[in-house]
Amino acid sequence: MVPSPTVTRNIRTSFIQRCMNWPQDRTDQRSLAKRRRVPDSPSEPSDILLPLLNAAVENRTTVADCLEKELVGLIGKGDDSEALIALELGLHFAVALYRMPQAREPKHEFSKFWNTVSDRIFDCCFPRIEVLMRSDFNLCHEVFLRGKTTIENVIEWHGLERIFHARNYVTFSDIWSWPIADWLMNGAMRPLRLAEQGANRHEHALRNLKTLGSVLLSTTTPWWTIELYEHPYFGFLHLLERPASQTKVC
Repeated sequence: MVPSPTVTRNIRTSFIQRCMNWPQDRTDQRSLAKRRRVPDSPSEPSDILLPLLNAAVENRTTVADCLEKELVGLIGKGDDSEALIALELGLHFAVALYRMPQAREPKHEFSKFWNTVSDRIFDCCFPRIEVLMRSDFNLCHEVFLRGKTTIENVIEWHGLERIFHARNYVTFSDIWSWPIADWLMNGAMRPLRLAEQGANRHEHALRNLKTLGSVLLSTTTPWWTIELYEHPYFGFLHLLERPASQTKVC
């Protein structure tokens, strides 16, 4: 069954509005839960997004077109906070698939479709992205992974330590992305994985890893003050901090 334009528009509008209100809603619900001493379990935007992503094949293009149109409008005309939330959603539809227990098709097919939508949003909104990424690390993290800025720019705008921080999401609170430093080391050591993401990803990783090496060698340690052991993922970076006697070589 294909939904009418009115139904599609109402779903789209309700979902986007929920996402725009999510940061404040989450704060309000946590405060209320604390006062009442009840569990904090707000419904996240991704809980609403998943059924939309998993729409039947005959409805998927309609849903994608509606979401893309609404988000591009917010990115272009919204204030900075609205634009950043809209960008987080629009550039990471496929991220929500990690929470999908069962899809109508294999997840790689879903990822391919929704990544294409995200790529269109990125290209269309890049002028606004270029401005916002200078003050927002999460967006800069995404732009760097896409190969559209350099490690020098990331460090200049956000500081050296931030490249050792994972990227956290506002609308996907239980999902995070690798630190840039870890991504670079993975890219150098596992070129085939990056090749699957694009022909230039491996070259981008090697070029920026070489630059980062020069920066680190000329910078006084410590390079970071965070506790990597307390981080949910520290990948290759733990080899730089853990004593040799505790390091396992596989």
